[in-house]
Amino acid sequence: MDITKLFNTSKRYDKKTVGGIEIETCVKQKYYDPPEGSAYEATEDGSIECSDGLVSVEYITEDPFPIVDIMDGSTKIGKDTNEIMNNAYPCDTDEGFVTCGTHVHMSRIGVTKKKYPHF
Repeated sequence: MDITKLFNTSKRYDKKTVGGIEIETCVKQKYYDPPEGSAYEATEDGSIECSDGLVSVEYITEDPFPIVDIMDGSTKIGKDTNEIMNNAYPCDTDEGFVTCGTHVHMSRIGVTKKKYPHF
């Protein structure tokens, strides 16, 4: 298995590639808590800087989901992701560095640190 072909943003993943996502962003206070039943939960992240009138938040998924489902608007997790992204605002910059972003943690059976030490 060629790891560079497995994890590539230009290809669609199969359901065996799972992961969790962290969305660091700014929102209006009324959108801080995700809707009831959302796959995301709101957590604090002191590194995020927001403009006046916005609050910083990091949304995380506690459970892993198939990567393809996270951005697929027809799935529950995809709908939850879209709802968060629709209420997100850009973060302030700190000397040219953006203080927020999105992190994706991915895993797949058969991809191990021993087989792929630089992954």
